[in-house]
Amino acid sequence: MTDKIGELEAAILGQAEQLAEEYRAQAQRSCRNILQEARDCLHVREEREILLAKSMAERSYRRQVLSQELALQAKLDRLRWGLVRAVQERLQSELQTLAKDEARYLPLLRDFIAHSAAQFNQSALVVEANASDRALLAAAWDDVRSVAADKQLTLGEAQLDCSGGVLLRTPDNCERLDQTFEGRMHRLSAELHRVIQETLLPPSPEQQHTAILS
Repeated sequence: MTDKIGELEAAILGQAEQLAEEYRAQAQRSCRNILQEARDCLHVREEREILLAKSMAERSYRRQVLSQELALQAKLDRLRWGLVRAVQERLQSELQTLAKDEARYLPLLRDFIAHSAAQFNQSALVVEANASDRALLAAAWDDVRSVAADKQLTLGEAQLDCSGGVLLRTPDNCERLDQTFEGRMHRLSAELHRVIQETLLPPSPEQQHTAILS
């Protein structure tokens, strides 16, 4: 009986050890699976963080590039406007110097009047100028009005507030053509902007190629 009990106990212990070994192996497998899942989750999270960091870095880079482009554009705009103002001031100074040279200036006023008068359909026209230019025109009026023989030119009594040039208008003031220095400079301003912009920002090779083909 004692031997049989010993054998039964040994068998139970053996089964217990076998079950324990099976549970241990299963636990190890479960542990490895858990660790692997954890590593996989960590790897996925790291990849997501890397992608997020890359995306944030790319957005930050794009914002920096856009900011630099805007700053450069603002600088070019200021430079462009400064050049336009400088050119306008230089032209104004040269025109004022020209206005003091009667031998050159009177023919210029004659050309202004002839060109302007040709733009009107109406025959009767009034010519206006500043005080000094009006005196200059009045002294040679017979010669001046001959540049538009098909028009009835009258030298107006009003004195313009301008640095030089003339203004032609119909007697009813419905039509006017401003050939004062200020008026011409105002009309020239857009062309100055265009020329300076093309100088500062020359067309790219692609644009030049397109221009050649068009």
